[in-house]
Amino acid sequence: ALCNKGVVLGQLSRPEEEIAVYNDVLARFGSPSELPLREHVGTALVNKGITLGQIGRGEEAITVFDDVLARFGSAPELPLREQVGKALVSKGFRLGELGRREEAIAVCDDVLTRFGSAPELSLRGRVARALVNKGVTLGQLGRREEEIAICDDVLARFGSASELPLREAVAKALVNKGAALGQLGRSEAAIVVCDDLIARFGSAPELPLREAVASAVSNKKIALAKKKKVVARKKKARAKKKKRKASR
Repeated sequence: ALCNKGVVLGQLSRPEEEIAVYNDVLARFGSPSELPLREHVGTALVNKGITLGQIGRGEEAITVFDDVLARFGSAPELPLREQVGKALVSKGFRLGELGRREEAIAVCDDVLTRFGSAPELSLRGRVARALVNKGVTLGQLGRREEEIAICDDVLARFGSASELPLREAVAKALVNKGAALGQLGRSEAAIVVCDDLIARFGSAPELPLREAVASAVSNKKIALAKKKKVVARKKKARAKKKKRKASR
């Protein structure tokens, strides 16, 4: 009930009160041995960390996520593993936001190590998000080829998945791959990726997938324009070369 109250307060944009509720949960049930109470504590900690990050207190959020890992990092129970997965993905995101990108990549790798072969959808979703986030971070570091390789890993793992969270990750990976190829001047390949995304999700009704399609359409227009400029430059260069030969 207390965790639900915290969630409602968050929905009402009352973050300080929300955090106070989670602190109340921790004060009441801080180190329980019973699984249901441990689940409540895990949920309270993760939600507290997410809320702290949302109000600009990223360092405090990371500390809370580390507390989740210290308490439940080796827990075998699925509900606690899910909270660990949430904490890791959120920690990685906040590290990236703070400019600590190499640490963010290491956290994403930790998610893959822990849950890379997990069959549960909830954990597969965390793996997908971690991979997408890792790719974005690599791109921010200018490591485009590695970013593209990570996007390809998302597609290899989840490209045929029917579950919406995994389809969203695939769409994001395709958008990011196309953008990375464009940054590398590989317009033809970028166009192919955009067309792939549009073919997969062009008729999808879900908003995140529709947004990805819109991004692909926009990115394809940019790639086509770049390709046209390249063709024009090559044509002009050939004409100059032909003219020089004719004047000899």
